[in-house]
Amino acid sequence: SCGAVVAVLYNDAVNDSRRPPGHDSDGRIVARHMAGDTSAFSELFTKHKPMLSRVVRRYVSADAEVEDVVQETFVRAYEGMNAVRDETRFRSWLLRIGINCAI
Repeated sequence: SCGAVVAVLYNDAVNDSRRPPGHDSDGRIVARHMAGDTSAFSELFTKHKPMLSRVVRRYVSADAEVEDVVQETFVRAYEGMNAVRDETRFRSWLLRIGINCAI
């Protein structure tokens, strides 16, 4: 289920102390993910979840629904990472997915 995937990603992000969040640029983190680094997507999750939650809250008012939309956004992003054409624009791409999920 989507919630289970996000729970695993969240737990990995919380427990991953090898690299501090925000240490690498999005482009480098996406490139690491595409190269098979299993911790890279967890870094993106940790780095972007607060910002994504704030943006989604503009469209959805209930806390539980905001969390559901954020989870669905990260699941879709994970499943669609091969569609990222410009790794440096990951944040914009993620926000577009989040807004589409919220509306």
